[in-house]
Amino acid sequence: MRQLILSLFSILICACSSDNNSPKIEAKNETFVLVHGSTGGGWDWKTIAQKLEAKGYKAYRPTLTGLGERMHLASESVTLKTHIDDIVNTIIFEDLQDVVLTGHSYGGAVITGVINEIPERIKHVIFLDAFVLDDGMTAKDAWVNWPTEDAIIDGLVNFSWLKPEDGFPKDVPHPYNTLTQPVSYDNPKAKMLNVSYVAFIPKGMTQQTRAEDPSWIRAQDRGWTIRTFPGDHTVYRDEPDAFTKMLIEALKDTNSK
Repeated sequence: MRQLILSLFSILICACSSDNNSPKIEAKNETFVLVHGSTGGGWDWKTIAQKLEAKGYKAYRPTLTGLGERMHLASESVTLKTHIDDIVNTIIFEDLQDVVLTGHSYGGAVITGVINEIPERIKHVIFLDAFVLDDGMTAKDAWVNWPTEDAIIDGLVNFSWLKPEDGFPKDVPHPYNTLTQPVSYDNPKAKMLNVSYVAFIPKGMTQQTRAEDPSWIRAQDRGWTIRTFPGDHTVYRDEPDAFTKMLIEALKDTNSK
């Protein structure tokens, strides 16, 4: 019995020693809020959030109303303002400060509205292959290859890339009225925030061609930092380590104007 107790004590000592020797992750001040694009959900940014947390950052990946696990809330009453409120309320109710606000694709319209409402909570903004809109513009205004009217059913847009046969998690039809409501971008404090614009460049496309995108041009005209990342529109799924590294590096970016 005495030998058993000594053995258990030795195991406990070794376990404690192992815990003390494990590398400590330095907690960072910044909190990432990752806003997904049209038809997506917070699920799409799970891996990136985990990798940011492994680097010591807090990371939130809220799902916009009517999408992802909240697809049952989809209706014609869901607007861009609804999605802006989703993110504003996440930040306020979680009492987040020093927020690194990122928006992918359509998420650029959402984060534009967010920084216009609560710029004091935001430390840095990152547009990820995202719409850069002027005050009064809609996401539809910036959309290339807008679908035909028969793709809009019951107030939802059934984009061509949707695959209903796929298992969950997956992209789902997107609330139409979020794409046609103008965004507000008229708060002087919002325009003082440092912003990074990251353009994804797929194989076969030159940077010169990519730079013709009106969103790139608007970002450049505002003096934002322009970054590029090789890959298609969802490259973060394929290159999560390099993508996470790029997000962290972008925190150093400052506007030129």
